[in-house]
Amino acid sequence: MRFLMRLFALPLILVLLGAVLFLAVTSDQAEVRRTDEVSQEAVAEARQLWRRHDPRRLAAGEAVVSLPFRLLDDALNYVANSRLKTRASLHLNEDSAHARFSRLIYTPIGRRYINVQIDVNESAGLPEVSAVRIGNLPIPLPLARWALAQALEQQGLTTQWQTTLAALQHIEFDGQSQQVNVRFEWRPEYLTMAVNTAIPSAEVARIKATQAQFVDALQRHRSGGAVPLRAILPELLQAEGGIPAQQRATLLVIGAFLADKPLADLIPGESDWLTPPPLKITLHNRLDSAQHFIISAMISAWSDGSFADAIGLFKETLDKEQGSGFSFADLAADRAGTRFGDLVRRDDNPLAQRLPASIGDEQLMPSPLGLPEFLNQTDFAARFGNQQSPAYQQQINEIERRLRELPLYR
Repeated sequence: MRFLMRLFALPLILVLLGAVLFLAVTSDQAEVRRTDEVSQEAVAEARQLWRRHDPRRLAAGEAVVSLPFRLLDDALNYVANSRLKTRASLHLNEDSAHARFSRLIYTPIGRRYINVQIDVNESAGLPEVSAVRIGNLPIPLPLARWALAQALEQQGLTTQWQTTLAALQHIEFDGQSQQVNVRFEWRPEYLTMAVNTAIPSAEVARIKATQAQFVDALQRHRSGGAVPLRAILPELLQAEGGIPAQQRATLLVIGAFLADKPLADLIPGESDWLTPPPLKITLHNRLDSAQHFIISAMISAWSDGSFADAIGLFKETLDKEQGSGFSFADLAADRAGTRFGDLVRRDDNPLAQRLPASIGDEQLMPSPLGLPEFLNQTDFAARFGNQQSPAYQQQINEIERRLRELPLYR
C-alpha cells in the first residue's frame, strides 16, 4: 500500500508543481494595455532624427544622438508586435529603464497573459540588465542571457546584435528630459549591413530584375506621357509566378520611383541600376493617388499596416499645416494601399488569387469623388474641429465603407 501511495504521489506532486509554476508565470490581466498603432508624434520625431543623423551622410568616427523616450516606446511596441505579436512599453527613470511585455495565450482554463519585465540600469559603458521577471517568477540572469541568445539566433539577428554592441560606447538615461543619449562609433559599412539585414542579397537581385521589368513596362506605355498604374502593376506583380517576394519587390521599385528616391540610394553597395524614363504614373487620373496608394502599399508589405497608416495620416496633417492642405482623397488612397500591402504580407498571400491580369482603377482604390480636399488648418478646424470629432470620424467611416465594397479587400 505504501509503495502504491508513493507511486501515485510523485506524478501528483509534479502536476501540482506544474500548476503552481503555470499560475506564477501567467496572469488573467495584461500589464501592458495598448494598441499596435504607431503615433503621428513618433513618425514626426523619427523623420526629424533621420534628417539630422542621416546615416548616408555620417562621417566615420564617434557620434552622439539623443533619442526621445516617446519614440523608443513606440518603436519597442512596434517591433514586439510585428515580430512576436506582443504588446510592449518602456518606462524611463533617472538612471534606469524598465521594459514590460504582455502576450495573450490560450490555455485549457481560458485566456491568460504572459507578462515579462526587464530592468536595466545605467553603467559606465552599456546598460546592464539587473532583473528579469516572468509573471511573479524572478528569472536568474544567466538563464535570461541564454534565452536572449537563443531568441536572436532563431530570428537570424545574432551577427547584427553583436555588431550593434561593438559600435555602441555609452548609453545614458535622462529621466528628467525623457531622452536616451547614445554615443557610438559609426562606420559607413554599418549602413550596408543594416540594409542586408532588411533586404537579403537574394532579394536585392530580384529587386534589380524587377527594376529592369519596370523600366521596360514604362517604355512600352509611354506614348501618352502618363502611365496608368493599372497598365503596369499586374504584370510586374505576377512575374515569377506572383510569389510574395516578387510582389514586395514590385511595390518597392514603383514606390521608390514615385517617392523620387533612387534605388541606388536606398540599397548602398549596388550599382548599374537602370533609370526609369521621367513619366507620371496615375491612379484615377491622379498622380497623388498613385503616390499615396503605392507608397502605403510598399510600407505595409515590408512592415505592417499600422505603420503605413500612421505615415499617411502624418503626411496629411503636415499638408494641412504647411502644404497643399488636408485631403481625405489622399487618405483614401493611403488606406487602400495599406490594405493592398496587407494582402502581400499575409501568410496565405491571397493577392495572387484575387488580382486579375487586367484590372481597373476602381478595383484598386475607391473613387475619390466627393471626399473633401485642400483643407488648410483654418478650413479643417471650421469643418471638422480635430481628428477625434464625429464629423472627422464620419469621413473616415465613409472611406472604410467604400473600401469594403471592393472585392479585392473583402
